[in-house]
Amino acid sequence: MNINIRFSIIIPSHNRGYIIKECINSIITQTYNNFELIIVDDHSKDNTKEIINNINDSRIRYINLENRNGAQAARNEGIKNAKYDWICFNDSDDFWINNKLEINKYFLELNHYNKNIVYYNDCFIYNESKNEKTLWNLPKIDYNNSYISLLKNPGPTFPGLLFHKELIIKCGLLDESVPSFQEWDTSLVLAKNGGSFIHIKEPLFIYNLHSGETISKDITRDFNGYQYIIDKYKDDILKHTNINIWKNHLKSQYKKLLNNNLINSKLNDITQQYIKSLLLSINIYLLENNKNIFYKYLLKIKNKIKIKKYLLKK
Repeated sequence: MNINIRFSIIIPSHNRGYIIKECINSIITQTYNNFELIIVDDHSKDNTKEIINNINDSRIRYINLENRNGAQAARNEGIKNAKYDWICFNDSDDFWINNKLEINKYFLELNHYNKNIVYYNDCFIYNESKNEKTLWNLPKIDYNNSYISLLKNPGPTFPGLLFHKELIIKCGLLDESVPSFQEWDTSLVLAKNGGSFIHIKEPLFIYNLHSGETISKDITRDFNGYQYIIDKYKDDILKHTNINIWKNHLKSQYKKLLNNNLINSKLNDITQQYIKSLLLSINIYLLENNKNIFYKYLLKIKNKIKIKKYLLKK
């Protein structure tokens, strides 16, 4: 069966005028060219609009949001406006390998255009400061138990995801409240609603580590996003995995809390609530399991004092 596959590629962007042209060029020069490129500008204050308007390509659609609502809201706006069935994302500071869509098309054909399959692929990491490119092999997600796999560890990156529009519509679109780890939450949502994940073991984009502003560099936002997700999926983590997985999530967050000295930082109310949520979960775990899973850290008197001071303040 020969189907004319069309892709809707969605890029959320905010103040990325300094790099977005290179990102767009990596897409409009794809070896497979049957697609639309939807750029959703999340209320940029720089020259993003001017740069995009100067690119002469009828496949590009530009949506300029009146207010800044975040990347997830921008992605949702792109999905709502997508004309075609197969949805791909890119981030406005990352670059696609020029045959990415051609390989995506091959896998769609190989799996008979199954609308419940979600594809993800490996990538290169380019470190701008070191001028160094390395391969990033993403962990395998169990095709038959994708949701359980994703409850254990963070999921694929946005520029590697490919799925059918009907699946994400069935999910109720993307959660716009996730502070970070947005691709992990998106993958969990897709898997919970019937998506089975297939790993394309080829590097099909370049994850660009540069000097500009990114979510991944914000330690507090990183902590908040991870806590948001484990709070959101706590019941399912405990139901579908085991207590050790829950323990590992708590340990990971607790390490961030201490190693990054977040408690002694000036925190907004939201971060304070996430810290309270983590400490409460730790206390419940310790009471229910009658053991101290954080002994390596809690044996340090200084850390005990930090925790006690924080709790007394609140």
